[in-house]
Amino acid sequence: MRIVTLALLITIGASLSGCATQPNAPEIVGEPRAAIDKKEVRIYNKRPTGSEEIAHLSTTYALATRTTDEEKLAYAIGRLQTQAARLGANVIVITDVARESSSAGTIIRGITSDASAEVIAANAYIKVTATAYYSSSIGAGRAK
Repeated sequence: MRIVTLALLITIGASLSGCATQPNAPEIVGEPRAAIDKKEVRIYNKRPTGSEEIAHLSTTYALATRTTDEEKLAYAIGRLQTQAARLGANVIVITDVARESSSAGTIIRGITSDASAEVIAANAYIKVTATAYYSSSIGAGRAK
């Protein structure tokens, strides 16, 4: 019985931890345009003058998936650029980088022995949010 319980907990934990690291769907707030190449999406510190807001974007990544914080952040920003490019946005502005945690993937140790069960929290993850814009002065992106 304990083996079945342990197998069930591992299966549920693996399923839920996969969900926690998937990119979120964009929240469309403006008029999307024809998709562009990800390489055409630029990262700005603030909204370009005269630009049109297209969407609010977010993505997450697990802390253990990359070796350095710079690699982790670059990977997340790349995912945001991909989301923006699909909507025809040629500028993204990072609005937040936050460390979050989830009970998904929690490990319970001691379940198959006579020892007391011990809960080990799942790894934290980083959530990066941005706003996607289209700016005609940038040149990339075209109206549908």
